[in-house]
Amino acid sequence: MSILDGNQLKQLTKFSDKSSQFSTQLQVYRLNLDDVDLIKTVLKKISNGGIAGIVVNTVKRAQALAKLVPEDVNMMLLHSNFLAVDRESQEEKLQKAIGKEGTRPAKMIVIGTQVLEQSLDIDFDVLFTDIAPIDLVLQRAGRLHRHKIIRPKSLESPQIYVMGINGPGDYGDGNESVYPKYLLMKSDYFLKQTVLLPNDISKLVQKVYDPTADDVISRDEMPGLADARVEFDKHLEQEKSKAKAFQIAPPQYAGHPTIHKWLDRSQSGVDTDEQKANAAVRDIKETLEVILVQHTSKGDNLIDGRKLTDVSSQEIAQQVIRLPTATTFNIDMAIKSLESLTSLYYPEWRQDVWLKGALALPLDGHLSVKLGDWNLSYSSKFGLSYSKEDDHGS
Repeated sequence: MSILDGNQLKQLTKFSDKSSQFSTQLQVYRLNLDDVDLIKTVLKKISNGGIAGIVVNTVKRAQALAKLVPEDVNMMLLHSNFLAVDRESQEEKLQKAIGKEGTRPAKMIVIGTQVLEQSLDIDFDVLFTDIAPIDLVLQRAGRLHRHKIIRPKSLESPQIYVMGINGPGDYGDGNESVYPKYLLMKSDYFLKQTVLLPNDISKLVQKVYDPTADDVISRDEMPGLADARVEFDKHLEQEKSKAKAFQIAPPQYAGHPTIHKWLDRSQSGVDTDEQKANAAVRDIKETLEVILVQHTSKGDNLIDGRKLTDVSSQEIAQQVIRLPTATTFNIDMAIKSLESLTSLYYPEWRQDVWLKGALALPLDGHLSVKLGDWNLSYSSKFGLSYSKEDDHGS
């Protein structure tokens, strides 16, 4: 525990035995199944009732799993590819169902991405999660048995099933594209079958993020760890360099006693386009922000059906969503295409204080659009989905 006492940082690493009464013993299992068998396993786990949480590392995987849940099973999906208004609605429904004061359904499956590990005070009876850095796995586990309530007999002890571990150092392209392989390897190694919460949290996190802890891992146990660390260190340096171009320089007081020119800085020839700058400094895989609207022969509407002419510019500006990296791999081409669409359909935005510089993504009557080689579609149930024409609908 860390506290700030005046200008001194103080840390407490040893706690009294009284803290043990608040400890939770977490049982950890590895699970390696395809999506169809995973949903069957989850359904079997809650066959006598219970709330199962499934936290995965990509939106596309979350959407694919959600579509496999039978229609007669209570299911909720939550991820970052929802419009803010739809995401807020989903979060509110989730809190009312499995929050501290919620009215819990007899049986339910909640599927989501990293947004489920952040801030929401929700409670799962059993948790299934993709492999992730240890701090995130433990944070996700914090949504497990969060409140003192009566649970189904088979789920009275907290259980977490860690998915996506194909073998030592093999976590699949999807997981390794989201998180550094080095952190996944060390998290996999140090995460044992039993974890005592909160007692083990600090120890596990330190082992994973401390490079000297690599020495206790043999090459046979985790082959390729040294190479993965080299790649991890290289990635960190690249991220620092990328962000530095947009970093605010220290104030130059000599000759400038005020804040004037404080924000002046050399950007080393980088593109200062606002959209590209946002993509450069954000350490995420999603890139451009767009405003979702619907454009048809009958006029222009928000996704909920209201005409653009009947709502304020401020409200239109709130209909933002981030496009996945896959759909904007060529960011210059994507921006150019979106700028053309915005200028064609909404030229008045250029003069609007709320909409100036915004990029529109106009969907058709079926809430779909083609952007480059990608087909994009939106629904309030699944969020923004994308596929290539050669994916045959996958």
